[in-house]
Amino acid sequence: MEFIAKEENKIGLLLWLSCFFSLLFLKAGVSNTLLFSALMFSFFKYSAWIHHVKLMPSFFWLPIVFVLFAISSLTWSKVGSSHDVYEAISHLKFVLLIPIFFLTLNRLSNYALENLLRGFYIFLAINVFLTLAAYAASIELPGGASMKDRIFFGELTAIFILWSFLLFLECPQKKKKMLFFWSIVFSVFSIYFIEDGRTGYLLTLLAILYVLFLNREKISNSRYLVLMLIILVIAGNVYSVFFGRFVADNTVNQATSLSSLGIRSEMIKTGLLAFLDAPVLGHGLGSYRVVANELTGGVYHFWNNPHSYLILLLVEFGIVGTLVALAFSYKLVCYGEKSVTKNFFIGFCLLIMFDSIVNSTFFDMHPGYLYALLIALGVVFVSRKIDLIEVFTPKQAS
Repeated sequence: MEFIAKEENKIGLLLWLSCFFSLLFLKAGVSNTLLFSALMFSFFKYSAWIHHVKLMPSFFWLPIVFVLFAISSLTWSKVGSSHDVYEAISHLKFVLLIPIFFLTLNRLSNYALENLLRGFYIFLAINVFLTLAAYAASIELPGGASMKDRIFFGELTAIFILWSFLLFLECPQKKKKMLFFWSIVFSVFSIYFIEDGRTGYLLTLLAILYVLFLNREKISNSRYLVLMLIILVIAGNVYSVFFGRFVADNTVNQATSLSSLGIRSEMIKTGLLAFLDAPVLGHGLGSYRVVANELTGGVYHFWNNPHSYLILLLVEFGIVGTLVALAFSYKLVCYGEKSVTKNFFIGFCLLIMFDSIVNSTFFDMHPGYLYALLIALGVVFVSRKIDLIEVFTPKQAS
């Protein structure tokens, strides 16, 4: 795959590094400003946009098709106020930003891209380290060092664990191998004993199982057995937390004051009923709250989404819109040749897909921007066949 930007663009690298940093640690206003600045810099710095559009993978047109379908669905949507229309349209930006981020990141040189990825990994490590430091100093943070919330912290740390585990198994250098090992240990500790979050529990378990499955032939029987025992303990913890909260949600709190897990199960039931009312094209963009109100008598009128992106797709866009989204997800996973880089990218995509089932992934400001940015960056890495192991453990010059 050809690309135009071969110079080591320091300004572009610094801008995108600052974007990653702000998405992890700073407020939304700062993040949005930096993202806009990075996009504008890429737009004015480089020429030959038409040439780069031709280099974009063909399936990257699917998000654009999805956005056009979503906007056209306003003609039959049950959306309420004009504010709801604006809010519903604004959420589409996360989907549309995936090809836009690709076009801008693809202009950077390999050198800049590799340093960008190293920088993001270091930011994730800092996130975990500061969380552990705050815990040791008895300082309570709202959502780990990321200062967002425990769900976002769980999502970030699960990505970090997936990344570190792959590097640990593939790294040829013993010192760095141990660094990746302790990164995994401290991250798992912060997920299960500091930041109590079900999303982090499940995504971490999924990340570990995925890497173990990929490397099942490389790990000795004894080590594999120990790892599986550890996973069973983690899985037991996940089950006890989920089961305990589910029982509490559905027995103690009944219909009026359901907590997180109980109300999510009710929203999923409501969403499926709404989907059956309009299974082909859905109820239209931004219609979830109105439709849920009609079905439940106003119990969920204060939420614009069912805290499940998959259920939202089915309710608002029916089978047609959901198939477009699933086709894009399938193409992402299948893209590129087999490599450690692709293994990480597939794992990351699987985490996003699973997260989208249990959370409103692309309705939250910071995760939506971050996921779109990482998907685009991953496709650039896979398309250029950049070796993930070489990025983090470069060979010593002879």
